[in-house]
Amino acid sequence: MAKEPKLTNFVKRTIEELSGGLPKNHRVDSRLFFELSVLTSVNKKGGIDIKVASGDISSETQNLQKIKFSVVNEISEKKDMAMAKKGLKNLFSSIAEIAKKYPELAKEK
Repeated sequence: MAKEPKLTNFVKRTIEELSGGLPKNHRVDSRLFFELSVLTSVNKKGGIDIKVASGDISSETQNLQKIKFSVVNEISEKKDMAMAKKGLKNLFSSIAEIAKKYPELAKEK
């Protein structure tokens, strides 16, 4: 069995590979979802080692776990929120202009 990559390295490398493989003027969405199987074991210092599973469990001291998580790109998320706010502001401004131009539309029937 090949050596399992550390979870931190796997996540970092996945994001780098996804971002690097995109065509010009494309980007990874602001949220990436991961679902993978990991091996957990207690290390010599009493901590827990978490590695991405890449095959069979190699010993009785490892446990196979399934984890699901998402990763958010904070910069992209802030840009997306700013664009959404700008879009809403323009929408409400347009609605206000229409209401001024056609006051009969605002009357209850």
